[in-house]
Amino acid sequence: MKKMHICLATREFPPTTNGGIATYYTNLAQLFANHGHTVTVLTVGNNTTKSQWSYPGVTVIRLDQAPEVLFNQLKRKFEQQLHYVARAIADGLAMRDWLRDNATKQGIDIVETPEYGGAASFLIENDMPPTLVVCHGSYGQIKHHIRKGETSVQKFISSLEVMSIGLADEVGCYSPMNAGEWECFIGRKPRFIVAPHILTTSVSPKNSYRTSNYTGIVVGRLGNLKGALEVIEALDICVKKGIDVKIRWIGGDQASPLESIKSTKAHLQQHYPHLWDQHFLWEEFLPPEETRRAQLDADFAMVPSRWDSFNFTAVEAMSAGTPVVISTGAGASYLCKNMENGIVVPPKNADALVDAIVTLQDANLRERLGKQGRATVEREFAADKIVTEHIGAYKAAIARHAYRQEHPYNCSVMAPFVSQWQRSFKLSGIIKQAARLLKNTVVNGNMTLLKSKQESCQS
Repeated sequence: MKKMHICLATREFPPTTNGGIATYYTNLAQLFANHGHTVTVLTVGNNTTKSQWSYPGVTVIRLDQAPEVLFNQLKRKFEQQLHYVARAIADGLAMRDWLRDNATKQGIDIVETPEYGGAASFLIENDMPPTLVVCHGSYGQIKHHIRKGETSVQKFISSLEVMSIGLADEVGCYSPMNAGEWECFIGRKPRFIVAPHILTTSVSPKNSYRTSNYTGIVVGRLGNLKGALEVIEALDICVKKGIDVKIRWIGGDQASPLESIKSTKAHLQQHYPHLWDQHFLWEEFLPPEETRRAQLDADFAMVPSRWDSFNFTAVEAMSAGTPVVISTGAGASYLCKNMENGIVVPPKNADALVDAIVTLQDANLRERLGKQGRATVEREFAADKIVTEHIGAYKAAIARHAYRQEHPYNCSVMAPFVSQWQRSFKLSGIIKQAARLLKNTVVNGNMTLLKSKQESCQS
């Protein structure tokens, strides 16, 4: 296999460690380097001692001044509530400029970048490196599943995200559920690629399933998207039934907009005071290694997501040998078969969570499910398999990019955005251009395929 120079362009990278995108690209960079590929991580943020992350064979380019200068210029043209949009554009433009200046002379073969946040749309051009856009769970998807209404920020970011997916040389998803959603939406089937998980050697798998302190664990932000309201309801039912169980939740507080809850933590404290700090044990943050240890020590792990494009915490718990209760709302649920290597439940179903908690009181069952879960991870996330599938996606992107260069049917898609920014653009003009480009490139270009998919997507 020819070795490649791979650029991973992501706004989320260590020291940001509490999200799936940062986990994904940290793991992927290490796997590629271990297999002899040259890896450049292109990211943004302050260059401080705390931000330093290193691994043999991986170069991290952290753009700090350029995005900040662009942001300070852009934010003057946006209303206060739209500064998040200005930040996304500034980051995208800064990464774009770096690639234009360095990609050719450094011999970069491919750029992989997430759709989330919209910056990817600025990196896709015929005269730039081929691009694989990976769907991690877009701003638009998250908004749809947990929020009421749509703000100007959400509309703008969602437009940029969909544009990047519609125009990418190749599109990848690492859960069948998410791939299916995007196929129905854009009429283009994303390529399934195994998520980059690394079996940790710092924490050995669970070797004892006996317990005197029956405890489950959830890792993720404390909000409705992750199933916090269903978990507390299930816990309340269990305690009232006389089951002595605790749930340890690790993750920052969030709003639950669909239920008009501004702080999920405050809501749980107010409505379940008899559980808070006694049966429901909340911690805002733990470092990654301590989190892995907590997953190992727990009697079971819960991934009760209403919706998640994947959810790495499921795989992390399974790799520790801890039995997992996972909802079909989580993309990683494709890995589990009910009562074979985990317990699979419907999303938004507290009663199903109660049944799972009751069932897993059996230590022998916990051991069987935990060991089968570990075996599943060892089989499905072999390093060679992950790298091979990603390289296959890159080769497809490179081939399509070459065809597009020879057949330049489209103009430079982002050039109008960049030129308007250079002329001190107005927000209204950007939104109109985004809407027009989306209509032409995503809807019209895929209408025939969308019609052929309509029945399967509605079923």
